[in-house]
Amino acid sequence: MDLAIAFEEVASQVDSKFAAKWMRDELKRILSYNKLTYGESGITVEHLVEFLNLLSNNEITTKAGQRVIEQMPNNDKSPKEIAEELGLIGVAGDDEVLAAVKEAIEQNPKAVEDYLEGQAASLNFLVGQVMRITRGKADPSETVKLLKENIE
Repeated sequence: MDLAIAFEEVASQVDSKFAAKWMRDELKRILSYNKLTYGESGITVEHLVEFLNLLSNNEITTKAGQRVIEQMPNNDKSPKEIAEELGLIGVAGDDEVLAAVKEAIEQNPKAVEDYLEGQAASLNFLVGQVMRITRGKADPSETVKLLKENIE
């Protein structure tokens, strides 16, 4: 099946702009990396729809989605099964992220001080620490917002 035909079928079941972004960027990246056409990849429309629903329903983060889609070519498992095997199901709840933010701030006073002195890269370091604590299940933009609120 051609990628364009697959897109038409997927877009009839999920938000077309959302599907277009993931299929144009990530799916094409994975196909190119593996030197496969869409037809050779073994990825079905059903699996793409399931994958996009996992993302849009916030069952996995964008970062987790990138890891899942990398495993999809020529894989008999569904995207949800792949995500479960990789331990990526579930986006951290607000309380869990807030606790991780406070822990990262407490454990990294130098990074906090550097950020307050205008070194923006320190904030990225702290986001990375929160991601480590939550095992990648925190939403990055929400994490940045919580870090700024709790530092300033």
